[in-house]
Amino acid sequence: MGKRVAGRFSKERLYQEREEAILQVAGDVYLEKGYHGMSMDEIADLVGIGKPTLYRHFVSKEELVFTLVRRNLPEMFHALETIRTDQKMSVQQKLEATLQTIYQHAINTCQLSLLSGNAEIPQGFHEKKAEVEKIHQDFVEHIRDALQAGKASGELDASVPLPLMQTLFFSLLTPRNYQRLIDEERMTVEDLVASLMRLYAPR
Repeated sequence: MGKRVAGRFSKERLYQEREEAILQVAGDVYLEKGYHGMSMDEIADLVGIGKPTLYRHFVSKEELVFTLVRRNLPEMFHALETIRTDQKMSVQQKLEATLQTIYQHAINTCQLSLLSGNAEIPQGFHEKKAEVEKIHQDFVEHIRDALQAGKASGELDASVPLPLMQTLFFSLLTPRNYQRLIDEERMTVEDLVASLMRLYAPR
């Protein structure tokens, strides 16, 4: 009995480790090629498994991508809500904390694409499309409310149009922009956040 239980746990651990590897590879391929350019064949080859094994984990490419999108989102939005309702934080502090939270929790490029509004949503998946669009809209409102409050209080430069402020903020969530600044420009997350906040500071 003991050996059978141990064997079952070993198989479960192997299954979880393989699924994690699949998600990691899928996130990298998504960043490079986008939804329409990625294929289950390529992902299986890169992970080193057969397609039947891949499909035991994810029944379709759509399901794989939406699993990537949903990962850690409940924890992320709980953290963002805590930031939003914190009465002791300044607007600048809230914006900084928001970026730090996203970079900490958005562990794959699909999530950054989702939050920046650049996620590719396959046709025919209306229910999931609505879910993704709601997640993005909730996040947009979170940022817009913070920026409007900062302009009203004088913490942010009131002469800078709100749409421009939002665009600058979301540009750091676009995966390609983010990766280029980190990899090519050798900027740290702290550098990104600090520089963005200086752009918003009142003159």
